[in-house]
Amino acid sequence: MAQVSVTINGHSFRMGCDDGQENHLLGLCAEVNNHIETFKEMFGEVGDMRLLAMAALLIADERFEMRQKLNALSGSIAEQKDATAFASEQLEADQQIMAAQLNDAAARIEAVNETLGSVQAARTKNEAG
Repeated sequence: MAQVSVTINGHSFRMGCDDGQENHLLGLCAEVNNHIETFKEMFGEVGDMRLLAMAALLIADERFEMRQKLNALSGSIAEQKDATAFASEQLEADQQIMAAQLNDAAARIEAVNETLGSVQAARTKNEAG
């Protein structure tokens, strides 16, 4: 387990993290520290605990909003999948109808061709006879 020294609101802390996660932990601490610095600019020095609580609540609120957006996107994806499945079923049904219509048209063309063949054979017979 790796050990990292971080500074939040001017206070140094030694924290453990998984090997290879040191930069990630430093980035998270920098984000918390940025929120605290923003609050200091807005409200002045209101105490370490209050600043940390405000930063924690802001981060929790951001996380909550992202979770809501993720849930909405997941619902939208599910709706799109349902719509795609329905459209695919409709396409397959339309293709089957078109295939049946093409088969029917082909059968009619064959019948007309046979009739024309019979008419031409009768003409040829009449002309020869």
